[in-house]
Amino acid sequence: INNQFVVWEHEQVILVENTNAPFISSRTCMDTVFCFYTPNCIPPPITMSISALDDCTPRDELYIIAKIDLDNDGSFDTTRLDGNTITGSFPAGIHRIKWFVEDLCGNETTCEHLFELRNCKAPLAYCKTGVIIELTPMDWDGDGIPDTEMAELWASDLDDGSTAECQKDVVFSFTADTSDKVRFYDCDSIGTREVTIYVTDKTTGVSSRCITMV
Repeated sequence: INNQFVVWEHEQVILVENTNAPFISSRTCMDTVFCFYTPNCIPPPITMSISALDDCTPRDELYIIAKIDLDNDGSFDTTRLDGNTITGSFPAGIHRIKWFVEDLCGNETTCEHLFELRNCKAPLAYCKTGVIIELTPMDWDGDGIPDTEMAELWASDLDDGSTAECQKDVVFSFTADTSDKVRFYDCDSIGTREVTIYVTDKTTGVSSRCITMV
């Protein structure tokens, strides 16, 4: 002004905002089964972790919590503040965990998955020995005269106290196919036969077998 330089000062605040939420690797947030083989149906401690990255916060400064829904019944029972890795003891069964990851810019992302603690120990198979079955006369045409003789034998008929851990239900079959449960014998079957019985855990599908003679 009037050939004089005038300086004005003004303070300006520039806010740089990051709205990108952290990224959680899907490979570390997926349904998982933990098999255990310990006695008394008591699972050992397990460890779960996730991998998370962010473009404004170093990995070790991300705020991570985990909420756990025991038995996956829809309500969270406990909250863990251990970071991206937790170790703990949980009962056998299917549970749910939800991870919350927040960066220093206030952005949050979540992921959840199921985890199951499953007793994968094979059943103990016990077969009866020296089983004798008799053929029954069959009158197919109703004339009062037997047309043939047959016997029906179920795999469960040869069970001698087979058991599975944790009192789980089992299926008896003649092969690894659990639907193969019954055999029919006729006059051509007379004599001693070797029979294999499969005992399969209904929950895990794990089986064991025993061999007997009929």
